[in-house]
Amino acid sequence: MKKAFLFTGALFLACSIQAQDIFKKHGFDKETLTLSKGRYEEVFTNKEIVQIGSVLLNTKTNKVVKFLDEETEGVSFKAEYSSRWLSPDPLAEKYPQLSPYVFCANNPVRYTDPTGKWIVGTDGKPVTYDQEKGWSLNASADVQKLGNAMMLTPEGTKVFNDMSGTKYSIAINYKEGFNSENHDKLGETKIDHTGDKINSVEINLFDGKIQEDVTEYQQANQSGYKLQDPTAKQQLLSEQTPTMTERIGQVGAHEGTHATDPNAMYHKVGVANAEQTANSVEMKVIRQTTEFNRPIPIVIKPLKMP
Repeated sequence: MKKAFLFTGALFLACSIQAQDIFKKHGFDKETLTLSKGRYEEVFTNKEIVQIGSVLLNTKTNKVVKFLDEETEGVSFKAEYSSRWLSPDPLAEKYPQLSPYVFCANNPVRYTDPTGKWIVGTDGKPVTYDQEKGWSLNASADVQKLGNAMMLTPEGTKVFNDMSGTKYSIAINYKEGFNSENHDKLGETKIDHTGDKINSVEINLFDGKIQEDVTEYQQANQSGYKLQDPTAKQQLLSEQTPTMTERIGQVGAHEGTHATDPNAMYHKVGVANAEQTANSVEMKVIRQTTEFNRPIPIVIKPLKMP
């Protein structure tokens, strides 16, 4: 009986250790990433502790840490893998006054930091945006115009945050007039890449074509003119008649998706698949423009006098 108990305990212990390691069960032999890049050993107090019945055991020292009473025996004691970052802040060396283990400078209520990367500013440094303070001084007028327009909707905000979180710089240009080729582009995304590695991205929006687009939908709506065989997107836009700012946000989300989503990049999935993905995001922003950015009309009925 004693041997059976020991065998069962050993089997449970092995399963518990395996269950704690979220990497190993998927076939990966992980190394904990540190700011010192492995030069110094990191120690995590609860990493080696497992619960076996009413006993907490340190599997590294093989010593009992604690005996649980009956009231707490059913409580699961979890290792700290679930609460640990998978990697240190990639830009931690730029902020020596902050610990690489804090998030949003220890003030997540006030600051956001989707991934710690950047949209390039006028000085080549990261652009930042704070809901209270607004844009950083290096945010160009083009970045502010596009960012403010995109943040009118939740999906547009998500795409802009994705742009802020790339491993490569993204330059944003809002150009007057049309693209020089055939005047048919609302925007374009140019990706400089070496194989699958993206070096940098340039997003250009064309003021002339966007204004022409907005005017066309407004005139069609006012005159009651129906577009011939419109696409789903054209139908939505003709019913919505977006303002210039709203359309900039919609086009910006389209181009931002090309810049951040591998499923929307020409060199990865081809033109047709890339446009399908970017159009899907743009459609979502168009729908949200009406849902989140347009005031709901209030109808006031006159009171009936007795």
